[in-house]
Amino acid sequence: MSRKRAAPCWLHGAAKETQAGGALVSTVKCTAIFADKKQVGEARGSVFYKRIHGSKHIQRRPWLRICNGLQVMAGAARAGVQWVEVLDGEDGQRCCAKLQPTYARVAPANHGYGAQLGLGMAEWTRACEPEQLRLWGQA
Repeated sequence: MSRKRAAPCWLHGAAKETQAGGALVSTVKCTAIFADKKQVGEARGSVFYKRIHGSKHIQRRPWLRICNGLQVMAGAARAGVQWVEVLDGEDGQRCCAKLQPTYARVAPANHGYGAQLGLGMAEWTRACEPEQLRLWGQA
């Protein structure tokens, strides 16, 4: 069984248009985010989307946290994102965190993969849809 992935951002061009009943509903800007010439995620609208393998990418020591490279987070901030959404490809779990001021409170770390920001699991939420975030007072 083959798993079909969404086409990378750059295949969609600068913007994605969605139509409902022949009328333009919205235009979502899609920006690929790179780290060392490798696409690691994409910014669509106000959300940075990144796919990880939890067994490899969730740091367990000194505390449970998800790390993102400084270069990646700077690219996401330049793209105008307000939220980071991480999808664990192994178990399908999604986690979201507000880019600012949450990431401003995190001390940088380097574990052999360049400068990174590690955000503790307590800072992440499972409510990733903007409508859900507004309902819970997190938007």
